Amino acid sequence: MKNIYKSFSLALTVLGILIFTTTACSDDDKNATPNESLQGLWRLTELKYVPMEAPAAEDEEATSSEAEADEEEVETEDPSTLYPDVDGVQPYLRFGTSTYTYFEVTTADTTTRETGNYTLANNEITTESTEPSTSILGYEITGKQLIMIETHSEAEIFYYAEKVVGDPFLEEAPSENEEPENPDEEEVTGCAIYHDTENAPYGSSLNPILIETGVEITDSLYAIDGKNGHEAKFYLQVEPYTAFRIHLKDLLTDYADVHNLFKYTSIHVTDAFSTDQVLYTTKIEDGQKQLQFDLFTTTSCLYIEFFSYQEGVKFLFEVEDLSGTQE
Repeated sequence: MKNIYKSFSLALTVLGILIFTTTACSDDDKNATPNESLQGLWRLTELKYVPMEAPAAEDEEATSSEAEADEEEVETEDPSTLYPDVDGVQPYLRFGTSTYTYFEVTTADTTTRETGNYTLANNEITTESTEPSTSILGYEITGKQLIMIETHSEAEIFYYAEKVVGDPFLEEAPSENEEPENPDEEEVTGCAIYHDTENAPYGSSLNPILIETGVEITDSLYAIDGKNGHEAKFYLQVEPYTAFRIHLKDLLTDYADVHNLFKYTSIHVTDAFSTDQVLYTTKIEDGQKQLQFDLFTTTSCLYIEFFSYQEGVKFLFEVEDLSGTQE
């Protein structure tokens, strides 16, 4: 029987994975279970191997021999594996704020198989393991169920998982807790106390991404659940009454799917989590790729939000601290 680690490692190392994301939750169905966020612990329940149909052969003998070969493959290879498997192995996936861990649990011990970092953009997950290897994945979450699909020329592999309430393994083995790697998030102080880090997607308006001054940020817009548009929100923990310069260095757009009235990308800057204290706001029209402006904060938080009705918008920007600059 196949080992889930080998198959899952392929999923993280083979590019060209076909994945789709759905966040549809009918407003008419009041009893529907809300979709879980990707962050948290997922228990893998099944791996399903679905062979692709072989092309029709011109020669009957060739067709017959291929059919016999296919029958042999079916007999020797289990198309589906339920977990825990016959050996008692139960795989888990843990997604933190920006890190992931894949591990297996048996009655004897817990074995970590793979760890790394991940980012979200355009409904895709880009992972970078410690091996190292970089892959692009996606996901479909319906209620508490997660489905991942890996597509090869010869077969499709489906991974099914369900959300686990809490994380008992972190309580039993605190040394494996990935949160201490980011002290800012561990304490949940300052600006972050207003963010919905448990339920809102990372990079959304309710759960912005922490950045620093003097660092170029390259990212793209995220789809907004239940809304028409795409966004990406960032924040900085700053000193009050400080001057900053925001420099949009590049903006890549292709407004092929929206009406002329909506061919723009907006930037909205505030120094509070709510939008009450607006420091700067503007629309970047089609064809404009760069922008630079200065502002002055009155609080210890600085929020920068990008929005567009067009998907696939990418950008490069940097925030500069002007407190030590002599004009």
